Amino acid sequence: MPVRRAVAAVVVLAGLVAFLYYYEFKGETARQEAQEERTRALSFTNEAIERVRLDRQGGTTIEIIRQGGAWHLASPLATRADDRIVEGMLNDLKSLKIERTLEGVETAERGTFGLEEPAARVVLSVGHDGGSVGSEEAEDDAMALDIGGPVPVSGGRYAARPGQEGVLLVAGNLTTILEATADRLRQKKVIGMDSWNIRKVAMKSQDGSVMLEKTGDSWRLTGPVTVPADGARVESILSSLTSAEAAGFAEEKPSYEQLSSFGLTPEAGAIDLEVTGEDAAVHAVLGRSGAEGSTWAKRSDMDAVMSIGASLRESVASALAEPESLRDPRPARFNRFALSGLTIVEESGAKRTRDLFKDATSSWHLGSEEGAAIPAERVNAILDALEMLVADRWETSEKTSTQEALSIAFKEHAPAGGESAAQPLSLTIGVPGGTDGTAASGIRESTIGSSLASVRYVVPGSGVLKLLEAVAQLEEPVAASADAAQPPPGGTVPPRTDDGKGEKP
Repeated sequence: MPVRRAVAAVVVLAGLVAFLYYYEFKGETARQEAQEERTRALSFTNEAIERVRLDRQGGTTIEIIRQGGAWHLASPLATRADDRIVEGMLNDLKSLKIERTLEGVETAERGTFGLEEPAARVVLSVGHDGGSVGSEEAEDDAMALDIGGPVPVSGGRYAARPGQEGVLLVAGNLTTILEATADRLRQKKVIGMDSWNIRKVAMKSQDGSVMLEKTGDSWRLTGPVTVPADGARVESILSSLTSAEAAGFAEEKPSYEQLSSFGLTPEAGAIDLEVTGEDAAVHAVLGRSGAEGSTWAKRSDMDAVMSIGASLRESVASALAEPESLRDPRPARFNRFALSGLTIVEESGAKRTRDLFKDATSSWHLGSEEGAAIPAERVNAILDALEMLVADRWETSEKTSTQEALSIAFKEHAPAGGESAAQPLSLTIGVPGGTDGTAASGIRESTIGSSLASVRYVVPGSGVLKLLEAVAQLEEPVAASADAAQPPPGGTVPPRTDDGKGEKP
């Protein structure tokens, strides 16, 4: 009987816990969400909205349509809209909270609250992508809100839903609605993309072309040659790309002759820009310089000609004129803290291969993680010498007159979840033909081939000599430390000790 009572008590307790969990915890969350939903002036998700119509008192009606995942102005002019501004406006509308509802307000009294002629009326329509804003079909699924005058003291606004009774006191940011104009809403960015989302950049003019591609966190020059790019230089160009914005517009629908006069056609010296992001691509054209340090520009998805600052054209033109300036001059780009091993092959003389491994304690070993220990300072001397190598110039593999003296392959730990693995790096170090790779002098310059580059790096010979010397010292015997015990003189036997006390011989 006591066992049955105990089992029954456990069952009752489990049921009570389940009730408390689902009613008190989950139920409370659901009740809070329902309460928040009731206090929203407009309830929607941004993704569901396909049209926005904004009527402002004494102003022109603004109509915006979502097409192909992007926002476009349909009225008072037809052009691309700035997606961020439109989405921000929708977020502000979605955040409007009803603080109080005034019931029984007569129609004649609505003017008291600024609702007889509202400061603005917003109409949001769901679905029917690509249709005409304001059409009968669009209005069937529309949500509308009239924005009235300010509420004294509180800083809120009076509002009302057209066709419904009651006056709402709403709180939230309405600046984006009340100050909206076609000029504010239109796209002014030449690229309009966050720099960290950009994955490819292609620049082309009559003088040449440059192509850049991002792998993981590193940029590579993929045209006219393949080589790791100088990250700082690329980021400077990206900064110019993403910040360039129209200060004005010259022509809304230019003819081809007008585009040519702005330098926006190939024969007029235009510069083409193709920028590819994680989920979008933008094609723009840069034209000739305008007045007062400006440049003409045009996006392929917009008819209008933009007037932007000259810095973007200058930055791109400089890269096209000197693509070498985009190259990273360091042949050995690696993260020493991510290294798990090195394979070093001495090619001069008798070929010799040595595999170095780093264990979990960051100690280095020869042959395997359980192999003979290598002093960390000797491996660091090799890595230091590699990091100090900087190219003076580059040459194609066909032109090289050096013979391979050393090759090094780098191994890295597997990246953490979500991180991109670095491209495997291996180097071949060449010295002038007939020169012994272990020589202490006589190498004026050396060439280095990289698995990441289609050209060879030409570096000063002094840096390669330091690398060769560091490799040669890799397995030298470790000198005895200064405080190590010295052998007794004359072959005498030192006294033995026991607990610090010597015994007589």
